[in-house]
Amino acid sequence: MTEVGFAKKTHEYTKIKDFNLKDQNDKKYFQHGLSVIFTKASNMVGIKDPISPNNKQDILELILSRFGGLSLEEIDYAFKIDRYGTHGEPTPHFQLFNAQYVSTILIKYKVWLRNIRGNNNLPISKPIEKKSMSEVEKALLVLNGIIECFEEFKISGKIPYGKAYVYDVLYKRGLLPIHTKRYREKIKRKAIKRRYKSKEKKHVDRKELKSILHKIQIGQNNQKIQCKEIVLETFFKKLNSLNKTIEEVL
Repeated sequence: MTEVGFAKKTHEYTKIKDFNLKDQNDKKYFQHGLSVIFTKASNMVGIKDPISPNNKQDILELILSRFGGLSLEEIDYAFKIDRYGTHGEPTPHFQLFNAQYVSTILIKYKVWLRNIRGNNNLPISKPIEKKSMSEVEKALLVLNGIIECFEEFKISGKIPYGKAYVYDVLYKRGLLPIHTKRYREKIKRKAIKRRYKSKEKKHVDRKELKSILHKIQIGQNNQKIQCKEIVLETFFKKLNSLNKTIEEVL
């Protein structure tokens, strides 16, 4: 199956959060599935020692708390494409299969999946019936989205596809720099420079530059999103340089 083919099928797989772990059959299927996946993954990368009971428990808690939106099939595939060098060099394990190793691989997978979907115009999620959410649920959803965005940025160095909304949240909370006129112009010009650098275009005529700046100001093109991403990148880089987590500033 091709990478795009797998990405298309992800909506068909049962997500971990949808297992009823109070039901013995579901619980047994889930635990056995994880055990098989991790044992295979450990053996395939040449880890000599078996996974310790403490690490098994820690990994289980990680999966349930951070990666419930993935399926068993996706977790298995995440280790596969990491071994195959899809992201570059395979993730180093240092002969230890633990939560940190698993988390790094699954975050890389989520970045990869977002990129595959974005590049091939695949739906981000399966259409579901709308239901009302409580304010607490909404706040938790936003918080998890911000944390996920920051964690993925640390891996890829880029703001993941579909996460520009994090800018709006952080801006409303007063966590981003004050947007003076000078600051806004600086960000706009960075966005233009990035756009033309990606297209390997060496010269931008004055008329075209004025047109792009106008579109940014009225929010009529993707440059508006790119401006937000540049601000987020700068903010996240600062947190990394200070060795701070996103949770500390929220």
